[in-house]
Amino acid sequence: MKQNNENYKNCNIKISEDLIFDEIQSQLIICRPFLPNKKSSDLSVNYYFIDPNFVDEISLLTITQNYSHVYIERNLVSILRQFLNKINSKVSIIDNITIDKKVIIDDIRIAFLASSDTHVDFMVKIANKFKNILFLIPSKYCKEEGAYDALKKHGYTPIEIDYKAVKSKVLEKFNPDYIFCAADWSLEFLAVQRIVKDKNIPIIALQEGPHDWQQKFWQNIKRKKVLKALNQYRNADIFFSQGGVTLNYIRPKYFAVTGNPKVNKIEHIALPKEPKVLINCNFTYVKTKPPYENNGDMWMEKVLRVCKNLNLKYIISKHPRDELSCNDPNLVKSNASRIRDQIISCSISISRFSSIIYETLALSRPTVYFNPHLEPMLTFTEDLFGMPNLTTTEEGLTRILQQHKKNYSFDHRKNEAYLHRHIGPQDGKALKRIISMLIQLRKHTTDNNVSIQNLVNDSISLERIGAKRSIAIFVRNSPEDYSIGRYEALMLTEALAALGHKIYYITDNIPIFYSDFRQLKKHKDIEICLTKSFKSNLPYGVKIDMVICVPGFDMHNNFYMESVSFAKRHKASLVLNNFQTLNWVNTFSPQKQDEKLWSYWNTVSKDSSLILSLAHEGTKYAKRFYRNCSSKTLFKYCYPSINSVVADSVSDFPKEKRIVFINPHNNSNHKAGFNISDIFSASMKGYTLVIIAGIGKLPNKLIEKIKQKAKKYGVFLEIKYRISDYEKFIELKKASLLLFPSFFKGYSYPPIEALYCNTPCIAFDLPVLRETCGDSIIYVPVGDWNTLKCRLNDELGKFSIGHRYENLCSQVLQIAKLEMYAKRLDKIVDELCSNCY
Repeated sequence: MKQNNENYKNCNIKISEDLIFDEIQSQLIICRPFLPNKKSSDLSVNYYFIDPNFVDEISLLTITQNYSHVYIERNLVSILRQFLNKINSKVSIIDNITIDKKVIIDDIRIAFLASSDTHVDFMVKIANKFKNILFLIPSKYCKEEGAYDALKKHGYTPIEIDYKAVKSKVLEKFNPDYIFCAADWSLEFLAVQRIVKDKNIPIIALQEGPHDWQQKFWQNIKRKKVLKALNQYRNADIFFSQGGVTLNYIRPKYFAVTGNPKVNKIEHIALPKEPKVLINCNFTYVKTKPPYENNGDMWMEKVLRVCKNLNLKYIISKHPRDELSCNDPNLVKSNASRIRDQIISCSISISRFSSIIYETLALSRPTVYFNPHLEPMLTFTEDLFGMPNLTTTEEGLTRILQQHKKNYSFDHRKNEAYLHRHIGPQDGKALKRIISMLIQLRKHTTDNNVSIQNLVNDSISLERIGAKRSIAIFVRNSPEDYSIGRYEALMLTEALAALGHKIYYITDNIPIFYSDFRQLKKHKDIEICLTKSFKSNLPYGVKIDMVICVPGFDMHNNFYMESVSFAKRHKASLVLNNFQTLNWVNTFSPQKQDEKLWSYWNTVSKDSSLILSLAHEGTKYAKRFYRNCSSKTLFKYCYPSINSVVADSVSDFPKEKRIVFINPHNNSNHKAGFNISDIFSASMKGYTLVIIAGIGKLPNKLIEKIKQKAKKYGVFLEIKYRISDYEKFIELKKASLLLFPSFFKGYSYPPIEALYCNTPCIAFDLPVLRETCGDSIIYVPVGDWNTLKCRLNDELGKFSIGHRYENLCSQVLQIAKLEMYAKRLDKIVDELCSNCY
């Protein structure tokens, strides 16, 4: 990204409208490390500490895409210059917020809080590099996980901290510059936090494994269920993340990426000649964390059944704190010092959510994340280019292991990229990065006359119209495929969550596009309830005001019946999210639909308080179609927005000779993908045709036909499958034109997205497009490919590289902005819920 240095002087930033969501923090300052103070903490920005000695490009690019605006301290520009063109968020250079400070390394004082023998293992290696250190451990009367004995072996005598402690004379006398821990949610951490409160001693937390970013669970305490929120790695003052992916899920105020000392180097160790499975047995919190931890027996039974049916050798590696009762002769005890050799002895591992997945990959072995108990952990499931094999069924596990028996295939390059994203550079230098960062924190300060406030303005809060509501959204998702209906449902979910409503997202699979909304701070507050039956794992002990049923073209009886039953049990308003009706589709689409596909939509409508369509056009047909609902049922519509937060975070590119064709449903005739080869002509010579495909693959015959036409007319061709919103908006902002020849749409995202990106659009003349986009689109009669080709030639004849279309965005601004959608929804929610009380 080219920047004019004049723009960096006296930079006073204007916050764009996409930042007006409640508490959203979408501004990031990249700077040298410093210890937090009131001046820096009072600002609504986050701080990404870069150690000039260790610059990590992959983590930098992974993290910055989560922020709409990135500010880089001038001190770091020369070091980061080679990466600036690759950051697609809006970037500004600001004057230095840090100054150098003299420090003697031998004078640095650090207290280490080690909760277990695992923590001791890597903390001792860090502590040995400093002269003034003190070890703290939880009192043995409170918790005994081997920390005391491990430290004694290394010659250290630790100080024990009681869970209820409010003072520690030894710790207070030692007066550390900072306290270093690996778990900032434990009771011993909370005790230490109380002890140093008001003493200006920051606490640093190092991530040493994957975590459940859902944050909330029901815990059994004194025979009562209590809702607990751990907020991992948001309780300490400074967070050392193991990799860039973690920062997709949490927004710590101050953070750095240091890697994980437990797994920080890939080793290419030969696999055993015969297949052998390591089964990781680590259901360690059965007594305190239902419902996911108490499924160990079921999980183990399924894994063993598959291994035995396939005659596979195996070992059961039992975590030292797992309480599984098992007499299997292949069971072996495990701990931090044994697990490496156990993994090496096997050719593949099977695990639930665990760092063993990373450790297996680092030893160049395939691994399976087996999740039949549906724990809602996003870390391993959201990475579309991930390495772990993912499955929730015995059938899926069987297929994976059968393939493994036939072929020891392993993509080493993909593995290295995956581990780098998740746990930092695999260069064996994680300890060096941690030690260097601990020193760098003392070398710089913000105690100067520079006002950060003048460089970055505070974001504004969106005012909610009505009261906060609890809303349950029932929706089925494919674990692999994209669906516009599912996407719209998630957009609705995010908009309601952004306004502070409590959202329970009840689904059978996490959609592949879920992470596209991670820039919104409230995204993490959506509570995912994974369930196959839609009877279990539902919200417990809470009041529900509204239930939204998101239908699909399936015959999943339980889904529809349970959404209605759930609403009735909670005496909640039931909403049918109506995308399109049979009478509307069959009016326009050349491919007539079967009435059976809408049978359950009709069933749900009978008990619905509201039929919510996406446009006024849809409401007209809905009123004629849903004839069995109550006379009191409301019919309303609400235009969904695009993902404007992500769109605004992508820089405005000069227009290039690129034509985008979006065809999300490759097997659907009314989406018109099969006629794309008819639009080629000599006027397209030198252009790149970018086909953005959604579900599945384009037919081979169609691809071959397109390639032949492209070669004939000198057109470059790019076919992109399942790209993220971020990548999609890059394409739309670069494009000179969008083609959208759809025969029918219940609602049309791509034309609105294109106009928002100031990119012209040619589309078939559909009433819903006239309603949402007015005259801003270049319309051609539905199905008239010759006219479409002529209009395409006309537009290409007008185009010049670098041309800018300035006014298209303003035509759809009110519809496209996410905050405007939230306001429209909020009025409907408030009206519906108020009428029920």
